[in-house]
This record gives sequence, structure tokens and C-alpha cells, in this order.
Amino acid sequence: MTAIYDFYKQQVAFLTGATGGLGDCLLYKLSIVLDVQRLYKHTMPQQYQYIEDRIKAGIIVLVPGDITKERFGITIETYYKIEEEVTIIIHAAANISFRALLHKVVLDNCLPALRLAAMATKMTRLQHFVQVSSVYANFFLPDGPVEEKIYYLSNFNDAEKKLEKILRTGTTKHLQRFFWAYVYLKQLMERLIIARFPNLPILLLRFTSIGPAIAQLYQIYGPGNILDEIPWILEQPFKYFSVQYAAKVATLVFVQDKKVVQCKEAEFYQIYSRAWEFNAFSLHRLKSLNGLLRFGLNNYNIDRFAELRVKSIFNDTFRRDAYFTSKVRGIDKQALESAKL
Repeated sequence: MTAIYDFYKQQVAFLTGATGGLGDCLLYKLSIVLDVQRLYKHTMPQQYQYIEDRIKAGIIVLVPGDITKERFGITIETYYKIEEEVTIIIHAAANISFRALLHKVVLDNCLPALRLAAMATKMTRLQHFVQVSSVYANFFLPDGPVEEKIYYLSNFNDAEKKLEKILRTGTTKHLQRFFWAYVYLKQLMERLIIARFPNLPILLLRFTSIGPAIAQLYQIYGPGNILDEIPWILEQPFKYFSVQYAAKVATLVFVQDKKVVQCKEAEFYQIYSRAWEFNAFSLHRLKSLNGLLRFGLNNYNIDRFAELRVKSIFNDTFRRDAYFTSKVRGIDKQALESAKL
């Protein structure tokens, strides 16, 4: 574990998407926990809470810019410093809207990754380029094993033509095989970045979903994701609800007769799943690690965490329990104290 700290203390990182749920957490991990030598990042004022002292010390360098512009809209002076110093790139910036149209998402999620990769080829000290993707970039795959490799919709060398057509017409026939333009562009981006930059030390990070933290930064920190709560709520739907609210919750009825009419909510929200078997061999070596990259909950109380999650979701929905609201808001005061390793 000491080797990980020693490694990062010698690194200069460039982080995009630092104002999002994932990027904000990465900002905290890199600057506070791992204590990198220097961190270049885009900024928003509300992030000063944990990093203000490091900004004043010059450890964190705020880089205004725009990922849709050439050179990410970075000033020449700062750009040359980044070229000379950066050893790690983490590209987490993305338009995560599932409603955004193809012609918009390609400008936000595909071209910036290629633009940054082109910039990275000039960074003489670069050791790692981490590109955030999605496991659903391979949504078109059937049930079965999914390996750590690039998959192709049709011809392995037609990605450039597909990109050109999207930029020219705003559409493609392959979009029919995906539910959202967001994940299709992730798939196309993966193919293009590997084909264009075969010599870059690229790591494609395909996540399934991003939920709130158990401890770091603090309990329930991060983007809300109710999907992982559904099985638990179905099992004990009223456990943490007061009697007066539990009486108002709809009764769940499971039937096999498809002729039975569903409620409007059930018709609107549909969950799609795949029986995928992920062969993530590169993660096997991490199983024995403790600390930042550990696999497991260790001494954290998962039942208490689940209780807070459900109460938080319920309170955010109804906004009636003033006592609990103040209690949940108080959790963020434990931010630094809860940074267990």
C-alpha cells in the first residue's frame, strides 16, 4: 500500500470533469488522500471546502477552459506547463444526459477525448491516460462473457467513416442498437482513441454505475442512484418509514399474467439487464490490497449505510421530516474524519 502513496506523490495530474460527482471525488482523492505533487483541473467555486489551502500553495492549479474547443480552451502559457509537467491524465468530463441527441453528444463526449489524446502525445512525461467510458458502451453484446477488449459493431476499421457521417448528418443506423446516444458515442470513442493513438498508455475505465460513498468523502456523498436500492426496498419497503408515511406507500403485487394492467409508473420506468460475465483479469491483482483500492466493506456498517440511503431518498422525495433533514446534512461535517484507509 505504501508503494501506491509513494507513486502518486511524484505525479502531476490533469483532471477533467472535476465538478461532477465522479470528478469531484477524484479531486479529493488525488489532492487530499494521495497528495499528488501538482493537480491541474477545471474549477467551480463550491469545491474550495477541501482544497483551498492546496490552491493557495500552488499544488492545485485551476485551469479555466472548454473541452469542446481546440487545446481545451487553455491559455498558451498554462498549456505549455501542462505539456512539460503532466504524468497522469484522467478524463472524466462528459455529458451524461440520456436525452441529449447524437449531434450534441458527439461534440461533448467523443471529440474532446480524441482532442485530449492528441494533446497527450506531446506530453513528454506522460505515464498514464485514463479515459472514463461505460460498460454499456457494449450494450449490443448478447448474454455471456465480456472481455477487456474493444468490440466492433460491424467492420473493425469503419469508425472514422461513422464519425464523419455523424458530424455531417447527425445520425447513424447503429444508434438503433443502443438506448441512448451517450453510450453509443462511448463505444465509438473507444474504437477511435485506440485506433488513432496506439502508442499512448491508455486505460479505458468501463464502470457500471456510480453510487454514493460509504465513507469517503462522507456517507451518502456523490450522485444518487436508486437502482441499487430497489431489491432492498422490495424486501423491506416499510422498515425505516414512519407509520403515517408507510400507509401511503403503494402495495407491490407480483404476477405472471402479462394481461394484468400495470400502473403508469411501472410502464414508464423499465429496467433492462444483461446476463454478462465480466472477465476483468486486470483486477485480480488488486484483491489482496487494503486501503484505497480494496475490494470489500471492511469495518463499515452497511446496514446503517442502507438505512441512511433510504431515509435520504424518502426525505428528498417528500421533504417533510425536518428532524431527519438536519441529521443527514450533518453527515458532511465528518468529511475528513471519515477518510479511512
